[in-house]
Amino acid sequence: MKVSIAVTSYNHEKYIKQCLESILTQKGDFKMEIILGDDCSTDSTGQILEEYQKKHPEIIKKLQNEKNLGVTKNLKRSLDACTGDYIAICEGDDYWTSDEKVQRQIQLLKNHPEYSMCFSAVTLYYEQEGKYTPHNDQAKFSRDELTIEDLIAVNYIGNFSCCMYRASGVRRLPESLFDIYTVDWMFNMACSEAGKIGFIREPLSVYRLHTGGAWTGKSNSDQFSDLVKNIKDYDQYFQYRYHDLFEKKLATLAEQFAPRNSETEKSKSCKRVIFVLMVCTAVGLAAAGYVYLNSQSMQKNWSWPVAVLLALTWGAICILLIRRRMKITRGKNLK
Repeated sequence: MKVSIAVTSYNHEKYIKQCLESILTQKGDFKMEIILGDDCSTDSTGQILEEYQKKHPEIIKKLQNEKNLGVTKNLKRSLDACTGDYIAICEGDDYWTSDEKVQRQIQLLKNHPEYSMCFSAVTLYYEQEGKYTPHNDQAKFSRDELTIEDLIAVNYIGNFSCCMYRASGVRRLPESLFDIYTVDWMFNMACSEAGKIGFIREPLSVYRLHTGGAWTGKSNSDQFSDLVKNIKDYDQYFQYRYHDLFEKKLATLAEQFAPRNSETEKSKSCKRVIFVLMVCTAVGLAAAGYVYLNSQSMQKNWSWPVAVLLALTWGAICILLIRRRMKITRGKNLK
């Protein structure tokens, strides 16, 4: 029995060694291959991977590419290179915390042939705060298996690092899945159409959240916009079989992101208003000073307050235009 571990990476020089070491320590009754899919990192990630390949040539294979493919296409080519009976994925900035992770997940899939995949609980690591926390949604889930309906409602899995797949199921996934933005949530939904998802409640991996992450590095407004677009693509991919569930998900997301987006927009709005007022005040004072210094008589000194008034009026117009544009943008995001 053979297990393939696909390690996808991009600019993970600070984390990739921890990731690989956590994989190399796995023990159990299986053969292992590690597929390194680096997406043309611009830091030293590629060099580190080459060093590991030289140390472990019998199990590590580094894929070659000459240009950046993007997260979905890089995932696809990494999976295509896997030759095992089971497939696990670990992104280069995450890592495993148990040397029995692979063995336990294989055993679960063996015991439950009806499962298309399985996952374990995952620990969230907030790098900037140096804080480890459980995954709240996983803690609230009371059953030992998930369906696609569960996963559409809430992304209980949340990350590739905690997953294990039957390779036969992965190889049956249509090419069109990788024509849309596909990472863990969509990939797991697609797999779950072939069977239920088993759940190991013990945390066996760590999902690192940091500003350089492909998802966690985005702003709240960008995350919301991307989710809205992606969900519409996912709904179409599934030929609208779960349309009502996806619509409900969109409504839930709008409620979840509204407070965060509101605070972000308020902050941005205040900064814009202050900037416009500062510029307009400066322009008004400069105009007033110019009029005053070039006055031929005291009778013309009334021109400087007019210049200030005009500058402030222009500032008010700019502020109204900014606020109107923000409302239009928010409206478009929900369509």
